[in-house]
Amino acid sequence: MKLAAYADLVRGFNAKVPTEFQLPAKPIGDVVAVGDDSAQMKVMLAGDEVTSITVVTDDTDRHTFMTLYVKGVEGGMGWTSASHYQAMMATLKDHGEHVSVEPVVTAAYSWADNQVTVVLTATDNTK
Repeated sequence: MKLAAYADLVRGFNAKVPTEFQLPAKPIGDVVAVGDDSAQMKVMLAGDEVTSITVVTDDTDRHTFMTLYVKGVEGGMGWTSASHYQAMMATLKDHGEHVSVEPVVTAAYSWADNQVTVVLTATDNTK
């Protein structure tokens, strides 16, 4: 299922993050990765459609996570929600897996090896 058009993600995300984290205007292949040593974001594509976004970050480095995920993805795409925030905070607190389902985006949070992983996919509204 389509999460977003790649062009829409580029437009929203790149407007919110510093140059060193910006996505390329045109993807090469079906995976686009950005980040640094403490946090990475991978965008999975099917043609020009984003099928999922995965952010992996060291639990101790909140700045890069805030830049990539909170400002860039959530803020840039307008996907910020209280349920996403609550699920993320629950994962940081108990190191468990938590899922937040919103009308457009489903976010799955997990913790392992001192890293938080967030996987965003399109919410299946056909159920």
